[in-house]
Amino acid sequence: GEIMLLRNWIREKTLAFFLELEKALSPEFQALPLGERLQQAGLVEPTDIAKALRDQKQLRGKFGQILALNRVIRPATADYFAQL
Repeated sequence: GEIMLLRNWIREKTLAFFLELEKALSPEFQALPLGERLQQAGLVEPTDIAKALRDQKQLRGKFGQILALNRVIRPATADYFAQL
């Protein structure tokens, strides 16, 4: 984890999230909308969520797909968090 942080491959908040993975498996976390789950994991910012929601209305795609189109997250990340 420290090497990943030093190389800027992951944010500290994201590392902390995955070190406490049982939180992601909780019913409370799974009940959250995808954007909030991604934000809690440190993968998106509120501004990313707001933009994706605006774009979603125009493009009529899935929220995770819109984030991926906006290059905020990778498609596989959107799929992973959508399935949690």
